[in-house]
Amino acid sequence: MGGEGEPRWAAFGRRLRYWRSRSGLTQAQLGSLLGYHHSHISKMERGFRGPPPRFPEAADELLRSGGELTALWERSSGASSPLLPYPVPAVDGQPARVTPELLANWPSSLPANGLPCPLHDTAGCAVPPPGHVLAPGRALPVDTDGVHGLAALLAAFEGMAVGRIRVDCAPVERTLRALVERSEQVAARSAPPLLRLAARYAQLAGWLRVLHDQHGLAMSWYGHGLRWADFSGDATAKVALLFDMAMVARIERDRDAVHSYAAALEQAAPGRRWVATMASLYRARGDALRGSLGDVERHIARARELLDGLGERDRAEAPWLVGPQGVMRLESSAAGALRDVAARAQDPRAAHRAVAASRAALCALPAHMRPTRTLLTLRLADAHACAGDPEAAVAAAYEVLDDALAAPRTTIVRELGGLQARLTADTDWAGTAAARHFQERLRATLPSP
Repeated sequence: MGGEGEPRWAAFGRRLRYWRSRSGLTQAQLGSLLGYHHSHISKMERGFRGPPPRFPEAADELLRSGGELTALWERSSGASSPLLPYPVPAVDGQPARVTPELLANWPSSLPANGLPCPLHDTAGCAVPPPGHVLAPGRALPVDTDGVHGLAALLAAFEGMAVGRIRVDCAPVERTLRALVERSEQVAARSAPPLLRLAARYAQLAGWLRVLHDQHGLAMSWYGHGLRWADFSGDATAKVALLFDMAMVARIERDRDAVHSYAAALEQAAPGRRWVATMASLYRARGDALRGSLGDVERHIARARELLDGLGERDRAEAPWLVGPQGVMRLESSAAGALRDVAARAQDPRAAHRAVAASRAALCALPAHMRPTRTLLTLRLADAHACAGDPEAAVAAAYEVLDDALAAPRTTIVRELGGLQARLTADTDWAGTAAARHFQERLRATLPSP
């Protein structure tokens, strides 16, 4: 296994380099064939990084190394656990339990809400009832039915979150902790499906923390999720997590971090047009923070070109970018970027284009996504305000103020705050009776400082 004091993965790296060289491949060529960036291959060959569980078998098959790499990986994997090397956030509150809302969102099969089966991808697996995984006092089951049930539970949580049903952080995070702890107890070959699930749960846990404006906790979950996605070889989950990390960086107005995450997105899944689409949109959101309309429009145009050319693999990996959902996601991001440019640079051209993009996103939005409709309508209102049309802004905002009051999520409150600031800055309109009435409605909606 190598000399004392050398990196843990040195033996694996030496043999990987040997078999790659024997096959006449460069690091970049091997990475491209197996779906990894050449820098990842380089770190593995130098022993500085262990391979994800799917990598050794795939490399053995490609390089015809007779199973040697898989055997080395299995021996080295038992040395220490890579699952919980750092503390995860503390979890208080009630565990997940069967409720009428959960039952109403419980899927009959996988995939569900874009979530594939961790074991069988898109095979159409049936799922057990909620009681199979939510039995009080019993450890989480990790047999086939248990994995199906845990995936169904996550899909149900996500279905509730997309609708207007409140999802508490505690049930999601307690399930996630238990899932990772169970992953440490099973054989190395059984862990990857559980860790693929853990990465997806971490994304939801992070998003719920974002909704509570707890960005530090959100980034902690995202960071853990990235490690679990990397360990299990789930490039799709890794991309989704990086996407949400870029979102947090944008909320905190850190342009350089937004661009760094966009670059990491493309490196996580090179050659995927759907990933490049999302990376371009986040580059647009990042450049909007400095008021650069030309750069923003260039990235948006690139994203539209990429979206129009999605291939079969892209559509399978990112079904939420196909058809009207894809249009909605692209145009809502474009609207946000253009509105940010208009607000920062006081550019009416950007504001009018933000209005058009917001309307396009709303036209493509599925009817059941009511919180998203509220958010996008407020974005439309803010774009009108940036364009110097307060009457149109207020007319749009009035359509969803009741919904905003009923579900004052952090993202919605943030949109309302920006709209209020821009309307207040319009001195000609701010003193009117319509302005006073609208401000009273906003005070009933926005939290006290």
